[in-house]
Amino acid sequence: MKLFLKALLCVFGVYCSLSFLGAGVVTANQDPGVCQVTTSVDSLRSGSFRGTIERGYNQTSPQFCYNQIIFDPKDDTVQTYWIRLDKPLTIKKNGGSGGTLILKPARDNMKVVIYGSTNFGGYDLNNKQQAQAASQSCGLIIEEDNVQLKNIYFTKFPGRAICLHNAQGTVVSSVTVLNNGGDGILIDRSSSNTSIANSWFVSNGYIAGHGINIEGSGSDGSRNTDITNTSVYWNGSEPQIVSPNKAYQVSIES
Repeated sequence: MKLFLKALLCVFGVYCSLSFLGAGVVTANQDPGVCQVTTSVDSLRSGSFRGTIERGYNQTSPQFCYNQIIFDPKDDTVQTYWIRLDKPLTIKKNGGSGGTLILKPARDNMKVVIYGSTNFGGYDLNNKQQAQAASQSCGLIIEEDNVQLKNIYFTKFPGRAICLHNAQGTVVSSVTVLNNGGDGILIDRSSSNTSIANSWFVSNGYIAGHGINIEGSGSDGSRNTDITNTSVYWNGSEPQIVSPNKAYQVSIES
């Protein structure tokens, strides 16, 4: 009866969560391509970040969330919206429609902070071996092409905050990455055409890592990585940016 009522209300535009279909997503204005993250907990429940990705974007049939994922606490008084992750979260390749996926806050004046919980991945950071392993872990893993991160903070992960794995055309814009145990961002050798602009990578690598780590050497590394108007400092390991090829378009402005 409750599921029937939700379905009926959605048809009439009153309740637009599609969780009753098993999707685990909340859509904006009944548009299946635009989903909203409306709860800060890490779970598969409707409106959670993990549920939106794993039961929305990563599903191929039916498809949801393939244009935008908007962080919206549904409260205009919220100034900082904290989104917790207890373990890595992957945006899988070909999960969406093959277009551009944008992740951004619902309002320009609201700060969205995606952070690792104190027990992220179950690592014991007091154990030297586990701490070292934790520094190689990832918070948000992007495998999909043409993903854009806009106006988001990433912090408190025991390892790398963002990892690009075979991801093409990633855009990181006005993003702040700070106080993570590993690299602020890892761009693996199979990723290419990455753009990082107007962003900050500060105080990362306190276990082991750099601000920005571009993998590979010579021509087999991550191609065409463009970094502009971006501050990279106070990260744990030198150099602040690891780049295997001086031909990469890398310019740093503090």
